[in-house]
Amino acid sequence: MLPPLAMRSLLCSDGLTMAKRPAEIPSLSDEDLRERLQPLADKVLPHKTPAPPQAAPQKSRRKGIEFMLPEAVILEIKMRAARRGISATSLMLEVLRDAGFPVVPMDFVDMRKAPRKSG
Repeated sequence: MLPPLAMRSLLCSDGLTMAKRPAEIPSLSDEDLRERLQPLADKVLPHKTPAPPQAAPQKSRRKGIEFMLPEAVILEIKMRAARRGISATSLMLEVLRDAGFPVVPMDFVDMRKAPRKSG
């Protein structure tokens, strides 16, 4: 970067001189700066509208899948689930949710224990 005097002489020689000296930046507190900028923000920035309320997540439709896993892994899944008093399916849903899969809270409801619909 060029020193300020060299830059000024370069600009002046090309006819690019500044008409007037730039204004100094005033020393303001954060609150004063916010107050001075708020009218501009109100004009320029989009107004935030509250997001529409989201419907409660629906339970995903269930579909079966089968994996061939080592016996030791299956035994460990069953033991960990039993220690926590949850089903192996719930344990696997937690693992999948924690890995970023789209598991919603309603997916943890055990439908085997839900009352049957009549009709």
